Amino acid sequence: MTNPIFKLIKVGMDAGVVQHSLISNNIANAETANYAGSKLDFDSYLKDAVSRRSMALARTDQRHLPARQVTDITPYIRPTGPINIDAEMADLARNTLTYHTFTEFMIREQDMLKTAIKGGK
Repeated sequence: MTNPIFKLIKVGMDAGVVQHSLISNNIANAETANYAGSKLDFDSYLKDAVSRRSMALARTDQRHLPARQVTDITPYIRPTGPINIDAEMADLARNTLTYHTFTEFMIREQDMLKTAIKGGK
């Protein structure tokens, strides 16, 4: 049995990793001529991921392999134009805090699961 909260947290953490990579690329290429930055539309990606999860395929027989959902994140990457290093650094800090928040959610979910397994002790 898989906890749907864990799946949602995983989606958020995966998106955070992609966002970190995009921001890092923007910072690294800030001085590159004609470089146009890019950013993940995190809110749209998360909202669509939640709606996809609710429309997951049902397993009608336990012998069937579970459907593996592969999400193409490319449609959620938006061009940002010229790089503003201060804005990118602020975005990097915000993304780091968001990722840390998802990590805390994961830890708390695991703690609740451990408590339930131990019978509330």
